[in-house]
Amino acid sequence: MNETEVERQYEEYTTLSAAHLHYQDLWARVSSEWQESRSGCQVWLTYAANYLLNCDGFKFALDPFSMGSRVPGIQPVDYLNDLHSLTLVLLSHEHNDHLDRELIKTLHQAEVTWIIPPHLQAFLRDAASLPNARILTPQPGQRLTIGPLTIIPFDSLHLNGQNGVSETGYLLECRGKRWLFPGDIRNYDSTRLPDFGPLNVVFAHLWLGKGGALEDPPPLLNEFCDFFAHFDADRVVVSHLYEFGRDERDLWTESHYLQVKEGILKRKPAMKVDLALMGTRIDLYC
Repeated sequence: MNETEVERQYEEYTTLSAAHLHYQDLWARVSSEWQESRSGCQVWLTYAANYLLNCDGFKFALDPFSMGSRVPGIQPVDYLNDLHSLTLVLLSHEHNDHLDRELIKTLHQAEVTWIIPPHLQAFLRDAASLPNARILTPQPGQRLTIGPLTIIPFDSLHLNGQNGVSETGYLLECRGKRWLFPGDIRNYDSTRLPDFGPLNVVFAHLWLGKGGALEDPPPLLNEFCDFFAHFDADRVVVSHLYEFGRDERDLWTESHYLQVKEGILKRKPAMKVDLALMGTRIDLYC
């Protein structure tokens, strides 16, 4: 994003009242851009850390989400029509800012292949009435090839002691590029993850310690920066900001992003660090 785009998105989507007011326009723009994309590879954020992706016309999603599922009073939009090009959905974990139960139910009759980890299938097979023939069960380290994508699932690090839930992360490969979505990391012990090798982009979901958003510095700032700087990656894209379902003690903002950007660049000056807000488009072939 250029500086003008960043300023506009801060104005429209970083306060609850503004996001509430502009969400329909945001959704219309994002879904239209996504539907019309035919070449290259791009990703759009539909909420704090929820992704629509295009890879040379192959349309898929990771944790697809509507803001109305998290924020009461949002006027509904026509998700079934606006996502009619959707071919594939990957799901990571069951938390309410990632698993949009109503949206999944809306899409249950669509011609979509669902990649659903075992820890999510009990709910989705029953309550969402997804057809068994369209569900694939990812196994850690076992490659899946669908369209132009190679998908490598792995056990992520959402569990930290007694806190957290099971989560599946994904390494995506397309046209010789490699993008890592490790998910909502809560244990910043990088030795517990596979060696992914060279990566083009890593998506970092901002979290600096439970209840720590008002602390200065946040409790896990160094751990976050160490973790994401250790990857052999060209670029880190930081998302998971302004998740309006949280109170201010757990709401990560621009000021937190600036701290982690500074920390990562101190550790790895050649790494590019970018911000992704709701409504952002990121070009992944860059």
